[in-house]
Amino acid sequence: MCVTIIGIPFGLQLMKIGCLALCPFGESVQIKSNLGVGSTIFSILWILFGWWEIAIVHFVFAIICAITIIGIPFAKAHWRLAQMSFAPFAMTR
Repeated sequence: MCVTIIGIPFGLQLMKIGCLALCPFGESVQIKSNLGVGSTIFSILWILFGWWEIAIVHFVFAIICAITIIGIPFAKAHWRLAQMSFAPFAMTR
């Protein structure tokens, strides 16, 4: 994604999601308080181009992991990843 100038913001958000997926425990995801026009436009493009599929996969894995008591910490990690994957331009770690 970082090959083109238009794709650089999307590539950076994918790297942010990848870093959170690499080390998900002990991290928190928060919504940014001041969203600019650029973040809103990029979030809409993110959803329209199909990156929401990542969020759905993490949501499904969160449900599967939450079935057992041992899987609850992993379900929480997948839930954070689902939040970050749905609107990464509106979230910060």
